[in-house]
This record gives sequence, structure tokens and C-alpha cells, in this order.
Amino acid sequence: MGFSTAHGALLETARTRDGDRVLISGASSSVGRVAIQVATQIGAIPIAVSRSAAGQEELLAAGAAAVVTDGEDLVRTVLRLTGDAGADVTLDLVRGPGQRALLAATRTGGTLVAAGFLDARPTPEPPDERVVVAGYRGFDHLGDPAVIGRMSAFLDEGIRHGSLRPAVDAPIDLDHVVDAHRRLEAGLNRGRKIVVTM
Repeated sequence: MGFSTAHGALLETARTRDGDRVLISGASSSVGRVAIQVATQIGAIPIAVSRSAAGQEELLAAGAAAVVTDGEDLVRTVLRLTGDAGADVTLDLVRGPGQRALLAATRTGGTLVAAGFLDARPTPEPPDERVVVAGYRGFDHLGDPAVIGRMSAFLDEGIRHGSLRPAVDAPIDLDHVVDAHRRLEAGLNRGRKIVVTM
């Protein structure tokens, strides 16, 4: 589902193109990591936003051109990374009050796709119409056979060429499944689910 969500948000909704600078909040999440790969596969330049610097190397290894962490001024850093232009496309997988800074880091005429709910706090209304804001849910395009065809072809190509790879945290045997759940609930996992070997 992470792959189809990233494809639907970036390619079908935002119409991301080769050379676009793509700002991805919640980049350490499963969809965020996949979005980095999807952006890279089409020739876009992914800029990851993450709460901590701990996973910075992993995000760079996943294909991010740069990583912005909580200790940095998001808007100033993104403007520096984009030559003062701002991001062309922003994928907001977090929402909440932090969306305002993402909008400010997006260029005039750019697109912000709100596709996640990692922050339960209310998301303020955009301050103006400088940036196109689009909502996206993972199933928005799944009823359209043409979109499914494009998505399947894109994902198949990425898997065959090795540019799309799921992030697996760690194999854990069934005797330690409780530890696996604790790890997931504490947010220590790298990847969507923990794989339990039988």
C-alpha cells in the first residue's frame, strides 16, 4: 500500500516530473521512504524531513538528496537547497501545525499533497492560495483501471530494476513477537511492519 500511496500522491495527484524538487515530511515512515524512491525513479530530487538526525544516513541511502531535521529552520534550509525557489511538490505525511512551514517552503504555484495523519493536532487552514493544496487518501485512484495500469507498470519497472525496495526492519522469531510489537509501538522500527519469521 505504501508504494501505491506514494505513486498516487506524487504522480497522479501532484503530477511530479523529472527535475522537480520534492519535499517529503514524515520521510522516515514507510510511505515517506517509498516516496523518496518513487521521486528518485522519475528523476525528481527528494528532500526528506525527519524529526531526528538518527535516521539521516538511512534516508540518504534510500535516495534522499538532503535531509532536514527538527533542529534546523525548515523554510530557510529548503530555500537554500533549492536556490531560493522552494519545493515544486511537497508531500505532507504528517499534517498538523507543521504544515504551515511546509507551505512556506513550497514555491508559489507549487503543490502540497496532504496524504498522512501522523500528527493528530488540527491542521491550520492555508494562509493564502499561493500553493495548491490537495488531499489524498490511498484508495482515491484505486477504482480507476487506467491509473491501476500506470501504477502497475511503474511499480513493476521499479522492482525489476531494483529502484523500489521495501524497508524491512528486522526478522524476529515468533517467541519474541511481543518485543516486536513493543518496538513498533515505541517508533523504533525502520519500515512499515516488523517481519516475523515462522
